Amino acid sequence: MIDTFLMCLMEFLFSYWSVLLYQAVLAVYIISLAVEKATDTPISDGWLDSLGAIKSVSRAFKADWLVLLWIIVLTALAEFAKYWFEETVSSLVSIIFLIAASLLSLRIYWQIVKQSLLCFSNFSSHQTGADIANTAPLKSFSKTLFPLFMVSMIIGTIETIGFVFMIIPAVLFNVYFALAEVLVCLQGKDILESLGESVAMTRKHFIPICNYYLPVLLVVSLIPSLLSTTVSLHEFNQPQLSVYDPAEYWVPEYLLECLSNLAGNLSFWLIAPFAVRIYLKIKPEPDPDL
Repeated sequence: MIDTFLMCLMEFLFSYWSVLLYQAVLAVYIISLAVEKATDTPISDGWLDSLGAIKSVSRAFKADWLVLLWIIVLTALAEFAKYWFEETVSSLVSIIFLIAASLLSLRIYWQIVKQSLLCFSNFSSHQTGADIANTAPLKSFSKTLFPLFMVSMIIGTIETIGFVFMIIPAVLFNVYFALAEVLVCLQGKDILESLGESVAMTRKHFIPICNYYLPVLLVVSLIPSLLSTTVSLHEFNQPQLSVYDPAEYWVPEYLLECLSNLAGNLSFWLIAPFAVRIYLKIKPEPDPDL
């Protein structure tokens, strides 16, 4: 058992794609630091950003706690459904539950963007915190649900393909599309507009955004990796079951599987406040003549 544990641990630590991913993020980050000019406008505001991100996420969870509860329940049911029926049907039911949880996770993302506007309002150069609180350009969730879902799917597909075949370009795409979901929530952009404008905005401040965003991305990306690895470390001790049997099913294994499924949503939520922070820092100033 100890040998199997060590083999699984070594497999994760030296996994080909994981190592390439982390190396690519660090490579782009180091290159960005090397070519950064003194005239580049810094994006970061130090530890206040992390504090604001934590505050934004906690406020969003508190504001939409019922939605968060449903996400947890649906994620748990998705894992439990694998043992309800025969393999094909149970897999289909499990996928349906996961899709429903993913759609609800967009509501949490929207709420985090809303709370981030309030937490980071002091970074705005042309509005006070009260002004932003009263006139925030946040669009209603019902109007942003479909484009937000499609943008997330497109970005996820592009980045997945990029990480499999072209690691460093995938990291660059991750930076270029960092503001796409935020633009959908705040400006009501459609699918293609949000992707295009995100590229245009980040390209103008690419170096400081890399120096700010990539370390956060690296830390956040470790969350699903670590949870997935923890699950794999216990698989050798879990027999494959065709029918759910509480007497044989290992409860900690089941909980770890649920946490692993939730990890993707968690990383998606945790990165949102930093994307809002970038948007508030680099968004165009309003035209005083309008």
